[in-house]
Amino acid sequence: MKKEISQNEGVNQVALIKSNDNQINIINSPIEYMSWLIKNGKLEEAVEVFTKVYNEAEKLHPLYPLYRYKPVEIGSKIVFEHHPANEKVAQTHPLQYKGKFSISDRDFNEGETIGDYLTRKYFSQEKISIDMKYIETYIGDQFIEDKLSIEQNALNDGKWFILPRELPPPIKAKLVLIEQTDRVIIDYLELRITEVNKNPNRIVISNINQEGSPIVLSLSIPNIFIKNSPVGSDSKFNIRIRESFEGKVSAEKIFLEIMKYAGQSSKMSLIDLESQKPFFTAGINMDYSQEFQDMDYRISLLSDLLQIENTLDVQFQLPEMVVEEDFENIEILKAIIEGKTIESKIENVSVILDNIKALEKIVYNVDSRPIIIQENEVKQFELFGVEFENIKVTHTIENLVVKEPERIKKKLKFFDDGETVKVEFKPGTKNTVTTQYSLES
Repeated sequence: MKKEISQNEGVNQVALIKSNDNQINIINSPIEYMSWLIKNGKLEEAVEVFTKVYNEAEKLHPLYPLYRYKPVEIGSKIVFEHHPANEKVAQTHPLQYKGKFSISDRDFNEGETIGDYLTRKYFSQEKISIDMKYIETYIGDQFIEDKLSIEQNALNDGKWFILPRELPPPIKAKLVLIEQTDRVIIDYLELRITEVNKNPNRIVISNINQEGSPIVLSLSIPNIFIKNSPVGSDSKFNIRIRESFEGKVSAEKIFLEIMKYAGQSSKMSLIDLESQKPFFTAGINMDYSQEFQDMDYRISLLSDLLQIENTLDVQFQLPEMVVEEDFENIEILKAIIEGKTIESKIENVSVILDNIKALEKIVYNVDSRPIIIQENEVKQFELFGVEFENIKVTHTIENLVVKEPERIKKKLKFFDDGETVKVEFKPGTKNTVTTQYSLES
């Protein structure tokens, strides 16, 4: 009977006498051994071998057992991180780096020092690209030389940045415009110092990091952290729509409302939501020029679009130019969501008929009595990037009277199959057509 003999330790010194056709597998590499175990369905044993190899790799650290190696993958490479045994070891033998680098980014302001530059990048929360010349690793006072460490591999193959520390919590505020009564124009803002410049000597307070806000507000004031710096008289206020919200109905509406009411107010104030006290107040000097004369109409139009968006669960992307067809489609959608009809005036109505019975009924049975005509159709259109399909349309015209019924009677005498007759009507007591719209699912 054939027996299997496996050897995973030793140096290939095997002697067999009278082997009786035994099968012999000699495995030197742990990887080969794990592959053989997996191939033969011995997964638990393969995991045990891998764990032993992993634990042995951890112990290769020069400061073991204070520190261990932890393998990590960078691209196609396996490199090692330094991990302390516990928190106490991390404090008594801290991991430290020394090196030399140069700043790759060259967006320095005129006269700006390295310290000023780092401060500006901190407040703007921008990372700084650097060129790492060399890096040395120390644990405590001991220099660690290891070509397989993650930092040495990243020195050649990685990209290096100085990342800004996290900013402190923002001031939560609301923007109030002041005239005879206070008007809350933006009810929630997250404001921070986002820029500090020494030339000119100013700081900027902004909600630029409040990504969910469609409006970006910034306030440029003299640097209050420097002695004898004037405050208030030289403040500059800026407001704009955030790039990711440009063309959005709600953002455009808020922006126009701010412009409208700012032009009617004498002061603006930022109120701390927690204390409900103002921390900044300034006068407003805005020229309410001809550019804003149609603002009420534009705000009303945006209010209609916002109502359509909320009711039909759609979102428009406003174009630079709104054409006449767009206004007509907006009116149709308003009629749908409000359940209203649209009336328009008519002067004359004509119908082409090819049915002799219908013609006879019109001229002999109806004669000069008023009649009702109703027409149904299904239409579709696109409005600001949203497709609207299956719009059912019903046109109703009441109190129509046939023009020249005697003329039609004469034509009926010589009417042949396939011919058509144009029947003209004139309004009776009403000269309107009523149109009902509905959106079919």
